[in-house]
Amino acid sequence: MSFEQVMGNFTRYLFFILGVGLLTVLLSSLIPGAYERLAGVSNVANIPVTGFIAFESDFLQGTNSIRDIILSLEQADNDPEIKAIMLDINSPGGYPVASYELQSAVSAVRKPVVSIIREVGASGAYWAAASSDYIIASELSTVGSIGVNGGYLEFSGLLDDFNVTYVRVVSGEQKDVGAPFRAVTAKEAADMQAMIDEMLFLFLNDVAQKRNLSDAQIAFAKTGAVVLGREGVVQGFVDEIGGSKELDAYLKSITRANKIQFVEYARQASLLESLLSTSAKQGVSFALDRAIVPFLFTHTFLNN
Repeated sequence: MSFEQVMGNFTRYLFFILGVGLLTVLLSSLIPGAYERLAGVSNVANIPVTGFIAFESDFLQGTNSIRDIILSLEQADNDPEIKAIMLDINSPGGYPVASYELQSAVSAVRKPVVSIIREVGASGAYWAAASSDYIIASELSTVGSIGVNGGYLEFSGLLDDFNVTYVRVVSGEQKDVGAPFRAVTAKEAADMQAMIDEMLFLFLNDVAQKRNLSDAQIAFAKTGAVVLGREGVVQGFVDEIGGSKELDAYLKSITRANKIQFVEYARQASLLESLLSTSAKQGVSFALDRAIVPFLFTHTFLNN
């Protein structure tokens, strides 16, 4: 073969390779996700659910704003390049209304949603997980705790010991229910229990329906027990024991991809939050929680 023929073949191969590369670039720019499809890559939104679930973020108390999470869910659901959504859960739960709105937002997502539970996915956080299509947890993860906490401090007896009198001035007979300076009546206690039971009914029934729990599993869930991952599978709380490897395999199977590429949908921490280490935040949160407990007489929580 002559030199001219060799150079001619080389030139044709070179132009072919350049043409394929140019076509790939054009497709990627004109058709969203074209390169990923050609390469067998599926983009999966990674949305963290960490800390105490509330409407507003508070890095001192470790609360996690559901506004940010819900916004991320909506954005990922409407992004044509996102094929599935992963909830990365490490949360003990939170406030009832915040937990309710979070699970509602998860239920409304049209794309496949997979939850992976890290250290803990309990109560309100588990409700969000139960609203997804599939739950993966470690055998050491704590899951469940389906129920409602509602309580307050009462130290009327302590006032009596120090001969201190609580002067009660209210606009209605039950206006100061839960005040720490007097004991509740039997009717007041029954009324508070009825509210807790009503919240449990909504919580438990929704989880039972979404997880297709048997009667025996519902009875167990009603106890509010928190269990480890393997028992969670037995009780219908978890679909699969595993971690990142199992998550990757499951996502590949539902998106029919050769590779999973995670797209972070986490709120960017402020400079002050970044300066605080994890241990510092936990320490401040613990101290603050202990300090404000006397003022949280009538709060209810969906948390472990």
